[in-house]
Amino acid sequence: MTDALAILRRASLLATGDDTGANVEFPYRDFSSLLQFDTQKRHPNVGSGLHVTLKLWSPPFDRTPAENAALLNLIEAKGVSLMSCLHGGWCVPPDGKNDTVAFNAFFPDIFYRKGLATNIALWMTGKAQWVASLNDPRSDEERRTEGRPAIAHILDWDDLEVGEE
Repeated sequence: MTDALAILRRASLLATGDDTGANVEFPYRDFSSLLQFDTQKRHPNVGSGLHVTLKLWSPPFDRTPAENAALLNLIEAKGVSLMSCLHGGWCVPPDGKNDTVAFNAFFPDIFYRKGLATNIALWMTGKAQWVASLNDPRSDEERRTEGRPAIAHILDWDDLEVGEE
């Protein structure tokens, strides 16, 4: 997990974590998307593993959350996105507190190999860039330079600049 976190820190707006998980923010519109790696959650059927979630703070299209999830899954299933390997899928978050979508995947411990978390981190970095590009014409570098961590959105910090101490 720490190797994956090192990669994620270089490619994100903000990344924190330890050997059990990570929280990472990628540029998405004017704020960010939130990637979470969690090794503490158990799957009810297969047990321990790595739970991966990429949450969007706002919907990618002007549709209902269920329609957004269906459209993203359709785009990936048709091979339009190079970031699709059909592990996991887009869905409406189960907490009901969000009017958008999230990507969820689970990798059971039995599939673990050295470097797997790093490969998943690179894949999710690409997926975050891809979903951001669907409705934002800026380059990834421009989104990273101009984007703000979601905490700025949550706390309504209009003057927060990335990298400001």
